[in-house]
Amino acid sequence: MAGVEARVHDTFESFAEAAAAVYGADPVRHTGALSAVASARSRRQAEAMVTVHDGDRLHGALVADRGWPAMVSGLPADAAQLVADALAGVRLPGASGPEPEVEAFGRAWSANIGITPAYGFRQRVYELGTLVEPQGVRGEFRQADEGDTDLLLRWRAEFLAEAVTYVPPEREPEKVLADQMAAGNVFGLWCVDGEPVSMAFSRVPEADMTRIGFVYTPPEQRGHGYAAAVTAGITRRAQQAGIKHITLFTDDANPVSNRIYQRLGYRFVDSYLEVKFAGEPLRH
Repeated sequence: MAGVEARVHDTFESFAEAAAAVYGADPVRHTGALSAVASARSRRQAEAMVTVHDGDRLHGALVADRGWPAMVSGLPADAAQLVADALAGVRLPGASGPEPEVEAFGRAWSANIGITPAYGFRQRVYELGTLVEPQGVRGEFRQADEGDTDLLLRWRAEFLAEAVTYVPPEREPEKVLADQMAAGNVFGLWCVDGEPVSMAFSRVPEADMTRIGFVYTPPEQRGHGYAAAVTAGITRRAQQAGIKHITLFTDDANPVSNRIYQRLGYRFVDSYLEVKFAGEPLRH
């Protein structure tokens, strides 16, 4: 790729300014990358921040939040080897994004460090069309506050253990939760007779896009429609805040959750693939 250059950024500010045009052009496709950007903003740094330039034209971007897979939705397949070479010496646990981009970067990165990539976890990206409120679910929605901290900490941990394939260790989960809420991220609860029975989360919007996550109902409360109800509640709140793009991820292999979100009015947009870089790197 004559004339194409990978620029590794040392400061968050320079990366965010350069990459904004890539991620802002399609915030739904880049929902994972925008979340990584938001996390990096809070610390003014990330594990890897790269933009690709073809002369004066921005060609792509990659961001990797500390300890998490690199988000490659903005990295064209034809630039994967260039960026993998530019990041020699950086440790990445994996990569995530649309399948073609993940496969291209996975091949390049794995060849460089001499390991076999492990492709596996697949997710679906949904965006809200028209919200369809679930009917007949007992209870009501409310926003969580500091008084719910112990409950949120417990349910966050249970959700991460059950639903997420790779999670960097949280040394201070209390601080992580406090920082999330202080930054404007919102946890919502579905309550029956005043008692919380289900939880959901809405991220601070980036490029007029928020993503719903941490949808969790304890096993003993499942089967009553609470997950659908709390998701509708947190979605409605995002709509009322005027956010244009409301998205969520689902496990591709979970037909129940996919049906729930489709019934709420979410429509399929894209598929994400995750690759893990296992083994001992040779060049690091």
